[in-house]
Amino acid sequence: MDKVSFTDQNKTLVSRLMSDIHFCIALVEHNPDLLLAFSNTINQHKEALIDKLQDGKLSSVTSSVFENFCGTSAPSEVRVLPPVQVSTKGSGKRIKGGKEVRIEESKKTKRLCRTCKEYGFHDSRNCPMNHEK
Repeated sequence: MDKVSFTDQNKTLVSRLMSDIHFCIALVEHNPDLLLAFSNTINQHKEALIDKLQDGKLSSVTSSVFENFCGTSAPSEVRVLPPVQVSTKGSGKRIKGGKEVRIEESKKTKRLCRTCKEYGFHDSRNCPMNHEK
């Protein structure tokens, strides 16, 4: 429970930080001097963070990113099994395309439907007019 609330807080903080950064960029985007000063400040903070993380904590940061994203720790050993053998004997018939179905329908003789009095590929038992009632 505590870990879940920590990840929720972390996501909230990241979202708030991104919102603040975008707001600052929107404020200074039309003023080149302020934009350059903001860019330099961000780069200085980025370099300071990189220096802090270079002292061996980089691998722990990547594992913590994985843990925060997935909600569980990374497995020590990844084991992938081969797929199960598939039996294809007696597989179903192929699905015909719309063009092929229309060609086969056009070869059939049309019937006179006694309900709607039209020639078509239906009769009074399966007439579309019966379904409207």
